[in-house]
Amino acid sequence: MMKFYIRILAICIVTFAFSGCATIIKGSGPEGINFKSEPVDAKLTVINLRNGNVMANAKTPQVVLLPKDAGYFKYAKYTATFEKEGYEKKEVNLESNASGWYIGGNLIFGGLIGWLIVDPASGAMWTFDPEIVSVILTPKGGDPISFNSNEFKPPLSVEKLCAAINADKLEIKFREPDNSIARLNELLEVPDLYEKLYYKGKIPKQGSEALLPLDVNALKTQTGDYRNDQTKFTGLNFDQQTKITKLNRKLLETAYPNETPKK
Repeated sequence: MMKFYIRILAICIVTFAFSGCATIIKGSGPEGINFKSEPVDAKLTVINLRNGNVMANAKTPQVVLLPKDAGYFKYAKYTATFEKEGYEKKEVNLESNASGWYIGGNLIFGGLIGWLIVDPASGAMWTFDPEIVSVILTPKGGDPISFNSNEFKPPLSVEKLCAAINADKLEIKFREPDNSIARLNELLEVPDLYEKLYYKGKIPKQGSEALLPLDVNALKTQTGDYRNDQTKFTGLNFDQQTKITKLNRKLLETAYPNETPKK
């Protein structure tokens, strides 16, 4: 009986040694991504940015199976567009990234064969994080939180606020063009904006304690569990997204009082 168990163990070790760990654990097929919107029933279009293929035309909420790779050692890139009558169109970029099973698992089991051949060839080296993409659509004409051009009355201007933010080098990778309302609203969706402003000395504090109005401090406390855990904004649920955008709008008014219009 002991010989039987030793034989089984040997077979398992050989299997792992000549296979990719991510391929075994996660699989090589497409991954299901759950696209959600508030309000629901938005038109969803998902396009593969590598080849231009339309991957989905549907209504939210919708789970779409998306290939995780675009070839050998090539991650997948998609854009998801949400449209609904009476609301501004919203686009979200989605990219796969290296799986933890690929990086760590092959260190233990798969070795060079898993790292360089099996997982890259099968596409299992990639994964999507998060697997849920949630967006809150903005009514046309703006909402109580988002920036809009009508707020910026002289001497305030979008350019001055963007220049003040750029001067602080907050290390944010923006998609939207500089000196635009879209750039400012993108800033509202940065989950760890509080931390970035705090360490740049833009938040009033006494010692190491931030001095914030009670309502802002309450939002900071409420968002503490998910604000700085590397979760992308679109991976948060709708309530979390709303609290983050409210907090960030108030933080910008606090950090840049001479450049930010007050809501």
